[in-house]
Amino acid sequence: DLPEGNDTLGGMVGRLALDTLDDSYFPRSGFSLWLWGRAAREALGADVDFEMAELLLTGVTSFGDHTLSGRVRGGASFGTDLPGYDEFKLGGVNSFAGLARGQLRGPYLSQVSIGYRYRLGRLTPGVGDGVYFLARGDVGDVWETESDVGTDDLRYGGLGAFAVDTAFGPVMLAYGKADGGENAVYLSMGTRF
Repeated sequence: DLPEGNDTLGGMVGRLALDTLDDSYFPRSGFSLWLWGRAAREALGADVDFEMAELLLTGVTSFGDHTLSGRVRGGASFGTDLPGYDEFKLGGVNSFAGLARGQLRGPYLSQVSIGYRYRLGRLTPGVGDGVYFLARGDVGDVWETESDVGTDDLRYGGLGAFAVDTAFGPVMLAYGKADGGENAVYLSMGTRF
């Protein structure tokens, strides 16, 4: 049900990133802030005019073998019509538990996630670092118009997983369930690009 398109893009993009997380995959402390926006303009060669901005804020803290994390994500198109390829997406092992990757799409997005990770043990040096149990809860949704944005139709999801931080990258087996009855099993191996 995705729109077809062959659009020419022309516009401006701005990005701001602050990152003090101590690890890319299994951080124990720090925060990250990512803010980016795009303004496509016909005057700059684009087929359509639109604007969009997204914010992602993550914080992590640990005590002993226990790690807590929180993530807030929001996106808006400021009343402009986003082309299908630039809509905000929810779903997937690192996005919203229980949903397929990019299952929910829309021009407005809001999400909050709370995570817990427990280090079950350590691997021998050279093989990797730790073996973990992870749990995460997600709340959020995507909306078609600014007036639709609200708390009445929020979606909920939960995830449980086992992960290993190997020398070749993280390996994770996870199960997620969303409130609409969706279930998903995720197997993730290696580095994300």
